[in-house]
Amino acid sequence: MELVVLPQSRKLVRVTDAAIALRGGEMFLSDLEKNAANTRERLGRPGLSVWAADGLAPGALLALIGTKLPHPKIRMATVRVLREAGFEVEPTLREYHHTIWLPAGYTPDTLLAVADRFEPPIAREDLTGMGRITTG
Repeated sequence: MELVVLPQSRKLVRVTDAAIALRGGEMFLSDLEKNAANTRERLGRPGLSVWAADGLAPGALLALIGTKLPHPKIRMATVRVLREAGFEVEPTLREYHHTIWLPAGYTPDTLLAVADRFEPPIAREDLTGMGRITTG
């Protein structure tokens, strides 16, 4: 696995294609546009935040990140599905946090293409004990 060293000298692990990525909310276009712009401002390039880890069921990952993902609905995808669609997923900011990088000239269709790679929204409480998803 590749390690990425951040300025705070924390080492974050790049997840494998088999990892589950969680994103809070229903992924409405307006929300994705705001997140992509905020990520560009904060990290210097457009992207969308997700939480991901290798070898954890979605419920276990959600338990680890807790209130860092406060949304009542959660969407899931495998990192493989995102990468196969041309979107790179890399660790950023803190443990388990990742960014789906977008091209500099992304469009609303690009954002919707990311959203289309995720499973339909599921209620947060329904993730408890949930095993791996089979997308991809």
